[in-house]
Amino acid sequence: MPNLGHLPAEIQSLIVAHVPEQQDLSTCTLINKRFYTTTAPVFWRTLKIDDDATAHKLIDCVVEAYQPVGQYIRRLQLRNFEWTDTMLLRLMPHVDLLEQFDLWDASRITDTGFLPLVQHGHNLTSLRLRSCTSTSALIQALPQHCHQLRRFDISTRRHDLPADTIAILLRASPLLERLIFGMTCFSQWTDNTVLDLTRFSHLTHLEIATRYHPMMTSQQNQQPFFSLINNNNSSSNIWPDLIHLVIDGFSDMTDANVIAFMKSHRQLKHLHLCGGSLSDRSLEAMAGVLLPGRLKHVGVDVIVADADAAPPSALSPGGVCRLVQTCPSLTSLTLFSRQQHLPNAFPASGHHSRQDYMRDHFGYPSFVHLYDQEAMDKIRNNNAPHVATNDNNNGRSSLSTIS
Repeated sequence: MPNLGHLPAEIQSLIVAHVPEQQDLSTCTLINKRFYTTTAPVFWRTLKIDDDATAHKLIDCVVEAYQPVGQYIRRLQLRNFEWTDTMLLRLMPHVDLLEQFDLWDASRITDTGFLPLVQHGHNLTSLRLRSCTSTSALIQALPQHCHQLRRFDISTRRHDLPADTIAILLRASPLLERLIFGMTCFSQWTDNTVLDLTRFSHLTHLEIATRYHPMMTSQQNQQPFFSLINNNNSSSNIWPDLIHLVIDGFSDMTDANVIAFMKSHRQLKHLHLCGGSLSDRSLEAMAGVLLPGRLKHVGVDVIVADADAAPPSALSPGGVCRLVQTCPSLTSLTLFSRQQHLPNAFPASGHHSRQDYMRDHFGYPSFVHLYDQEAMDKIRNNNAPHVATNDNNNGRSSLSTIS
């Protein structure tokens, strides 16, 4: 067997390129200096940190390394624990070539910690920050430092994003392709804030998830969205590449507005429409208006006052079945609800439910009723889909069959 340490550099590079596990890459760095030189850039390129102890070891290693390993780090994903200002202040000066930064819990990061993140983020193309409690300095600093951003994903836990956030992002990164906001309300947004969104002409993914607390006043969530887009003279040219849309909580989410929007954005593949007053008309339009073979996933709210009562909203189990049956490209469907037992009134074959706290960014419990590919196939193969009807004998929802 040949001595691996004496293989040509080209062969070593090919070997390292086919090593998928970090632990195995770490072993490769120990073979000899030549293998270390070949392996180190690959080993450090993408790091996923899941716990506090590993995070501190990483920082110590990067800061105290004899050779500057931080120069190799391109993608950094920090999950499942709280980072602090001190940790970012130590790490960021050593990772100037960072391209993707994901922080799943930024609740303890203040402006002091965010500033070095942005100041050393000249090469950032993707910035994802969850559960932020402080964002003002971060947003204001973006135009000075982060001009390469293609993805910006931020959720705030305690407040709204300022109305000028979109305008600032436009100055910083007008070529954004993915823009994702999670916030509690629209109290500071104006019509101009929404219209500023239309100036991101390269958007392929747009998410504005409000999932506001039920106790918040309705005045805080009266900002229109769809009507502003639809009434724009160039609505057909707004976001021509948009394929992924998630919208929660805007006041004008009605059948008429949603259908008009779909007519000017027929290329949509992924569509979540929550917090509005939609009926089966919108579901029918998804199958009839969007380009055939494009739509892959739909998510909608189904709000019920009582888990055992038929839903008062106009989205019916029959409408859900018809969407699945008339849209063969659909591979998954998600129904969001505050009620754990909602699936009892909807097609039950092959789907499962789980309680999901990740869907809303603020910790409020949300039940996600997921219909996967198996469920899609069963609904399509059933010529008599189930719908919910009211049983007059006991007042409870029961299942019957469409004839």
